[in-house]
Amino acid sequence: MTEDKKPAGDKRNDRADRGSFLDELRRREILKTAGLYAGGAWLLTEILLAVLDRSPFTESVRALAGCVIISAFIAGFPVAVVLAWYFDLNRQGIRRDRSGTPGGMASALGGLVMVVAATAALMWKINPCGLGRVLGVAVLPCSYYGAPGYEHQGPGISAELNYRLSHLPQLHVPSWPSVSTLAGQIVDPAELSEALQVDRLVECGMRRSEARLSVNLQLYDPGADRNLWADEYEGQASDELLLIAEAFRDLIGVDGLNVSARAGGRIEHVNSPPTASAEAWRLFQRARLAEDDGRLEDARALYRETAGLDPGLARAQAALARLHWLAVSREGLSDEERQARLQAAWAHAQRAYAQNSLLAEALAIRRVLLAAGVDPRPETDPAVPAADQETLHERVIELRPNYAEEYYWWSQWLESQGHGSDAMKALEDARQLDPTGRNSPK
Repeated sequence: MTEDKKPAGDKRNDRADRGSFLDELRRREILKTAGLYAGGAWLLTEILLAVLDRSPFTESVRALAGCVIISAFIAGFPVAVVLAWYFDLNRQGIRRDRSGTPGGMASALGGLVMVVAATAALMWKINPCGLGRVLGVAVLPCSYYGAPGYEHQGPGISAELNYRLSHLPQLHVPSWPSVSTLAGQIVDPAELSEALQVDRLVECGMRRSEARLSVNLQLYDPGADRNLWADEYEGQASDELLLIAEAFRDLIGVDGLNVSARAGGRIEHVNSPPTASAEAWRLFQRARLAEDDGRLEDARALYRETAGLDPGLARAQAALARLHWLAVSREGLSDEERQARLQAAWAHAQRAYAQNSLLAEALAIRRVLLAAGVDPRPETDPAVPAADQETLHERVIELRPNYAEEYYWWSQWLESQGHGSDAMKALEDARQLDPTGRNSPK
């Protein structure tokens, strides 16, 4: 019987020792194939994604195409390795490689399992289709152009849009004080989005005369350096809340953000007008901006004036409760003064909750006051047990997932109960929403 001749140019069959897994890898040129595939796949992906970025397709179509391209190249890696193991490409063409020792083949099976596992881990890590990923968005302070005396409306409109977006669980929305602080420090949009940990920025411009109001919005993708959407909203100066509601509805339905279909009835609740009084709303905006600036006494006076104009504005009542609580936690008060502040805070919190039981701020400050030992009295909502802090916290986050203050307060309570690791986790959640620490109660 004659011995088979080795084909010319088949370097892999020149290996004498083929018993070990590493010898099999070298003989079959698996590492070379893997390197060539990885390099080629990366280059083709970059080219195809660059073409997609300049295509006329919508953002959702581009996202789907990018998902398919990246997923296909990643999933193709173990296929390329398997083909390289079983087939040989040389001068004589493609042929099946039937050589190899039983020990080498057994090792190959283990190696294949490792390759598939590593590929699956890479797919999970990269998550090219964004499965389960929360999109980050922040509304930047409005640039104001118009008559003097209305400058507060610009940041007020931005703060309100940011506030409404913060109720949507499909989005990661940093706190307004952090957004306004970092927007005043960082000019480059890409650096700003990285500092805020968001994927989209909403840029805003506002013009105002005595009788008319105009707001321009555009949704910007800093990663792709591309505007995804822009629109203008114009009306009577007294129609500010109507313009904000219209802009909010349009914004969350924009291709590239598109959470309106997944938000359900939450949108109508979040987007309902907080007051019918234009003057009360103007005062509330001024109070909120004073609070953001750290002028707490001015803010308290303005919130009181707001509540006087419209006693049904639940957010003003909740804000007064929060400011009383902050005074208790920050100022050196006597026991009598402390109790008076706590009872005042509880009264405002109860009014806010009675006016709007779905207001996260009202429920949060009630939880904090109960934790501080305030006597709830008979009017406490029986549906939410007064002593069950965890139930209250979960309800607050359900209503407003991006509520940085609640995470800070929850961290403090957990720490007071000796739950150190859980307290650290809550503090990390707060800092993700408030990277500048502006909302920190300390």
